[in-house]
This record gives sequence, C-alpha cells and structure tokens, in this order.
Amino acid sequence: MKPGYTRGTDNTMGGSRGEAYGHNECWIDVDKMIHFGRKINLEQAGLHEGDVLPAGTMVHYDNESDFAEVIHGTDSAEKLATVNGLTRHDVRVPSNCIFASVGIVIAGKLWGDATDVPASVEAQLPMIRFERLRADSRAAFGIED
Repeated sequence: MKPGYTRGTDNTMGGSRGEAYGHNECWIDVDKMIHFGRKINLEQAGLHEGDVLPAGTMVHYDNESDFAEVIHGTDSAEKLATVNGLTRHDVRVPSNCIFASVGIVIAGKLWGDATDVPASVEAQLPMIRFERLRADSRAAFGIED
C-alpha cells in the first residue's frame, strides 16, 4: 500500500502525512470532558516553540473564562488544591504561537504511571481513575518508584 493512502475510504481525494512526537498516550478511557476546550497562556505555562505539554497535565479552569491554567507539581499546596481536570492530548507548541487550545478531561481512566500527578491531587479528582502497573511491569519498563 502507498504511504499516505487510507484504505476503505472511497471519498479520499489525496493522501496526508502526520507526525508523532514521541510521547505516550496516558488515557485508557475518557468518559467526560468539559464542553468547550480552553486556551493555555503559553508564557504563564513556561512553554516555548517546540515544547510539548503532555496529556495528563494538571489544569485549573472555571466556567467564567476561556482559559485554563497549567498547574505544575512544584506549585504551592494552595495552587495544587485548585486542579479540577487533566489535559486530554499532548499539545505541541508551533512557531509564533501565543495561546494553545486544550481539551480537559474531568472523568475517565488513565495510566497514573504516565503522569506526574501527586497523590493529593489524585484524591481531589474522584471521577478520574488512576491505574498503576504492577511492580514487575514497572521494573521491565524502567519506571522507578
């Protein structure tokens, strides 16, 4: 089969090519996302051209704003207490970008080993289930406890 050809779609006019950025998918199931995505202020998030905001990143959003704030694991306990969702997909920052749009998951199941979400934040997201690999699998994948 030719590269870029999608088999079984008779209405395809031409091929396309995509890039994978080398990041792992952390979501197993997504049950509920907020109705509209939110914008991330890249300067506030500390992101620059070529950076990737990984899926499963902690965010705080409110319904009065079009923005979501990226919350880092090193932020204060008060800031961590505001987390109310996790990003759905990796977001790669292109050149000349000021804002990035993210989907925010509020209910679902993900690989907790693939995220940097502290236990205190996991506890405040009861509708998101964090699955863990068994100890022998963690060792096989080089994941340290």
